[in-house]
Amino acid sequence: MSNFNKALEFVLRWEGGYVNDPKDPGGETKYGISKRAFPKEDIKNMTKERAAEIYQQHYWIPSGCERMELGMATAVFDSAVNCGVGRAKQWLAKSKDAFDIIKARNDYYDVIIARNKNLLKFRRGWLNRTADLEKFIRSLSRPSQSPSGTQTAGKTSPSK
Repeated sequence: MSNFNKALEFVLRWEGGYVNDPKDPGGETKYGISKRAFPKEDIKNMTKERAAEIYQQHYWIPSGCERMELGMATAVFDSAVNCGVGRAKQWLAKSKDAFDIIKARNDYYDVIIARNKNLLKFRRGWLNRTADLEKFIRSLSRPSQSPSGTQTAGKTSPSK
């Protein structure tokens, strides 16, 4: 499985089916793709395959994720999806590792909630997502059991 597909699998755990919450700034959304960001897309009838194409073309590649190891790529990609490509690239430029990006993202949530109290209802979900992201990244460097019972190091290098 490619790094993009592994990172996409993580994102889609958090970006579910169709939602049209009036308090969500993205408005009508499916698989995390919003009508606000993609006004020409048929959001309600979007397929996972179409969402994957949009994610790769508009988030993964513009964020430079194809040149990163899986942990950093997933942190940047998920941040680009949730907070914008430009912001994710700014955090990347100031970060020494994926955990710095997660911290910057959590700080950003506090800032936007302070500006717009309606967003407070999303805080728990956002923080659960970044906690899961941190757990995912940490799992990449832990040894795992092979079928023979010997330990193997987690792979974090880019897939071809």
